[in-house]
Amino acid sequence: MTYKAYDPRLRVEVALKVINSAQVGDAKTQALFLREARAAARVHHSSVANVVLLNQDPGNPFYAMEFIAGESLRDWLRTRCPLDPLLAIGCLARLRARHESMANRIVEIEKSYASPGLVGKP
Repeated sequence: MTYKAYDPRLRVEVALKVINSAQVGDAKTQALFLREARAAARVHHSSVANVVLLNQDPGNPFYAMEFIAGESLRDWLRTRCPLDPLLAIGCLARLRARHESMANRIVEIEKSYASPGLVGKP
C-alpha cells in the first residue's frame, strides 16, 4: 500500500510504501518487501521516483520515495488515446525502464503515474 505523507525533517512530501497490516508479521512478505525496496533504490531514471528512506523495523517496515504528483497512467491514457507515436514510444521506454528494475517484474498500470513534468518527453 502506498500513501502520501510528509517528512518533517526533509520538509517534503513523500510516497510512503508499507506492507498491508494483515501481512506485516509474515517473514516471506517482509523479505519480498525488502527486495522490492532495494530494487527500487537501484533505479535511476527521470521517470521513476527515487527511494529516500528505508525503515526495517520488523513491526513497522516501510520505505519512502519522492512524491511525484500526477494521475494514474490508466486515467491519463483514457483521455489521450490514441497517442502520438513519439509520445507512445516515450511512455513505453519509461515503463520498460521501470519493469526491468523491479524485483517482481510486474508493472501495474494503476501504480504508474503520468506526471505533468515528465509526460510528453520521449
